[in-house]
Amino acid sequence: MVVANDHQVMGHALSCLLQREHDLEVVGEVRDFEAAVREVASQRPDVLVLDLRMPDGAGTESIERLHEISPATALVVTTMHETKLYATRALRAGALGFVLADTADRELADAVRRAADGLVYVSPGSSSPSRNRCPSEPAQIRRSARRSDTARGTSP
Repeated sequence: MVVANDHQVMGHALSCLLQREHDLEVVGEVRDFEAAVREVASQRPDVLVLDLRMPDGAGTESIERLHEISPATALVVTTMHETKLYATRALRAGALGFVLADTADRELADAVRRAADGLVYVSPGSSSPSRNRCPSEPAQIRRSARRSDTARGTSP
């Protein structure tokens, strides 16, 4: 997977957190949206962990753009914004995971695994009703064939 976060300490912390998991592998870490676009285009990771509010990204539009580049890459967004509106918009744009930054240490690995399986994960604090099912048909169709072992590395 690739981790994209404009805050160096946070991005590195998320990468380290995920690397501790025996079944997950981080193959790239980037600091801005355009670097995330390049990394997704070249690596075609199974999962991208994306800070939803990176300065050079456009929020949910960035999710849509990344899906155009690599439709098979599952997106898990991280954010400090714990409103239902942010979660709903991210999921409708095609993200499969929505994790609050202050709970990432407890939730991110599970969110990544679920996204790799084509399932939705939403941090309980965001109050989204869609935690265990895909919020829209296109996202469900895109991810229906994914398996948890694809959370490692990149897609064939």
